[in-house]
Amino acid sequence: GLVFFQAATRTLGRFFETYDVLLTPTLSFGVPRLGYFDAQIHGGTEAYRRVIDSFAFTVPANVTGIPAASMPMAVSKSGLPIGVQISTRFGCEHTLFQLATQLEATSAWKKPPPSAKFPWSN
Repeated sequence: GLVFFQAATRTLGRFFETYDVLLTPTLSFGVPRLGYFDAQIHGGTEAYRRVIDSFAFTVPANVTGIPAASMPMAVSKSGLPIGVQISTRFGCEHTLFQLATQLEATSAWKKPPPSAKFPWSN
């Protein structure tokens, strides 16, 4: 447990000696359909597996505590947001915010109006 987390932190530390940021998808797959994670539909073990599988790219930041942000960057054919995660080295939150600002300015994602209806809303 703890040894794994310490090793992951050191590995990311070495990565960030060479690179300023790590850019990954937010999810391991496209936006799932409503009910995809529902334990009452799929059973608790299957729902848990689906959750774990979905956030493989966010685990390093969650485990190590490196600065990271997830943001919508594109829109799927069905109109749902597709996210990216930006991570950077410890103490470099300014890099994270600067890049997030630049990406947001060029993003295909535009904040929907408050009245917008989404497939997942009631």
